[in-house]
Amino acid sequence: METKHIEKMLIPSYLVDSQQRLRPSSFMCIAQEMAMRAADALNFGFDDLAAHDLAWVVSRTHLIFDRIPHFRDSIEFATWHKGVNGLYFIRDYQMNDASGRSLVRGTSSWIALNTKERSLFRSDRLAEFFDTRPQNLESAIEENACRLRADRNAELVASHCVRYSDCDFIGHANNTSYITWAMDLLPADLVNGAFPAELDINFSKETHEGENIDIYRNIIESEDGITVNFEGKIGNETHYLLRLIYKKDKI
Repeated sequence: METKHIEKMLIPSYLVDSQQRLRPSSFMCIAQEMAMRAADALNFGFDDLAAHDLAWVVSRTHLIFDRIPHFRDSIEFATWHKGVNGLYFIRDYQMNDASGRSLVRGTSSWIALNTKERSLFRSDRLAEFFDTRPQNLESAIEENACRLRADRNAELVASHCVRYSDCDFIGHANNTSYITWAMDLLPADLVNGAFPAELDINFSKETHEGENIDIYRNIIESEDGITVNFEGKIGNETHYLLRLIYKKDKI
């Protein structure tokens, strides 16, 4: 069994922004695909779970951008399964440049979803079908992705109707779409002139095509930099929380 799933690639043009920087949502696209390939190699991938009417769903993610990947950069992407922590299956990510320097580090917490009942499938029951032992205990980030708290000072800034382009192959808004919505709602000088040092996102409910999600935002400036908190709600129910941290020396 491989201890890490590792692939090399060049950053393509369709994943970068107008500054030729890898979009944060694009990192998540790569991470999602690498996670699927890595799970396939461990025999608990998409098809393996689908045979039991199950699918992997990411619940929490924490990313640290040490350096900004750019268009045509040669990178090495590694991901590995760290085992089970309570309800969650933990998967870490590491993107390095050609010289081995860290570009992006990440950790993510996943659950198995019953695709017929749209309900959580307990981690201990999944072990009845698959080998869920850790692949590697190394940590890209020491602490698991945290639970975010809603920002009571966040104000409504947009209402987004979930469309075809937002949704993935299991029928809900893809995790990358939420990051795109957030970046689209940042002030132009911030989104174009700076790059986030950290990103956290928590998902609590699925969002489906045709639903309208209200997006709340609070921009907090401090001596250390800028923190932007987002909350997406349908009615009174929170569907996701997202936090972007911009460091002063990178603004």
